[in-house]
Amino acid sequence: MEPLRENKEKIRSFDVLSSVNQFRYDLENFGEIKAETREQVINEELSLICEGIDRSSRSSFVLKRLEGQLVYFNDGTWRPYQLLLEDGLAVAKAEKEIDPRKKILVDLRNQDKYYGQKMAWLSPGESMTWYSAYPENEAKLYGDDFMISLGFKPHRRMGFLYQASCQEDGSILLQS
Repeated sequence: MEPLRENKEKIRSFDVLSSVNQFRYDLENFGEIKAETREQVINEELSLICEGIDRSSRSSFVLKRLEGQLVYFNDGTWRPYQLLLEDGLAVAKAEKEIDPRKKILVDLRNQDKYYGQKMAWLSPGESMTWYSAYPENEAKLYGDDFMISLGFKPHRRMGFLYQASCQEDGSILLQS
């Protein structure tokens, strides 16, 4: 498993080209798109589509467990899920330093990290449920254009319900 990315200035909290870049990475480094990358991109794009359509939707994906850690596939290797959450928090903090309105991103990434840690502690047969509300206060303070720049869909004002269930093999089925 790879450590945190060293080049964090290229990482953004919302990057519409993220999936394209994942495919490009695989093609440049392996000459093909790995099945794990394809699965990760499908999950991410499905989540993005679910946020953009005008009805409730469900998406689900599995976080595997490797060497006792939850992992996901990125840049051709399995990475600890906790590192993804830490990267996200670091990026949110950096963006907040540039634009203090982006404090909401820090709050959301802290929430992600908290629930990510709780998911890692689940044992087979256990589950947990939580929600993430649409950030109404920030939308009122900063407007729809700002919210769109963060990847939100202000016309929907949609929140998410999550359920994480630990499977018999120790993997986590995460449904939103």
